[in-house]
Amino acid sequence: MSEGKRTPLTLPALCLLFAISATVTGCRKSSSPQKTPEISTEVDVAFAYLSDHYNSSNTPLVIHDTFSLGTLNLYSETQGKIDQYIKNHASEEIPADLIQDFCAKNADRKKVWPELPKHSNVVCLSSNEFQSLYVQKDGEKSDFWDKFYKRYPKAPGVIWLSRVGLNRRGDMAMIYVESQSSWHVGGERFYIFRKQGNKWVETKISIGPSRPS
Repeated sequence: MSEGKRTPLTLPALCLLFAISATVTGCRKSSSPQKTPEISTEVDVAFAYLSDHYNSSNTPLVIHDTFSLGTLNLYSETQGKIDQYIKNHASEEIPADLIQDFCAKNADRKKVWPELPKHSNVVCLSSNEFQSLYVQKDGEKSDFWDKFYKRYPKAPGVIWLSRVGLNRRGDMAMIYVESQSSWHVGGERFYIFRKQGNKWVETKISIGPSRPS
């Protein structure tokens, strides 16, 4: 696995991230985006990210089944809306239409693409299953991570994905990813991709502040 060094999230950030993931989405129905050519492109970008960063076919990738911007909400709270936060920190290499599409797609929380579990080693973690691991019963000594690794002993932790933003030309993409492998080890960041031929290739373009996931 070609992951960089992980850095700890603060306990308040972790608690909020886990609470967001375990909570039912407001009054709006959570459903997967309907399949379109654009959705297929989003899935291709997500697969490109997973292949680049988790290259072992024997490693189960446990991905939360609902799109999430997680702790990005913590950063944006003091700066207004998330789209303004991104614009304030984005490189000039990132076009405005790419940011606009990303923000529009992630305005509501939806279930991840149905095609995602078709990736050979992806396991989708439902909100109900997540909550069952998170809630500690009276007298129970094991916590979330004890239960998680008992169920998924070879997994590198839990991964949260956002929907993929695309520019109008369809040759740039951005995705926000968070991962957590213990209470003190995890990270989050944006990834920017460019299309080269039929492949999506990760760039070094950054949006900060963020930590390597």
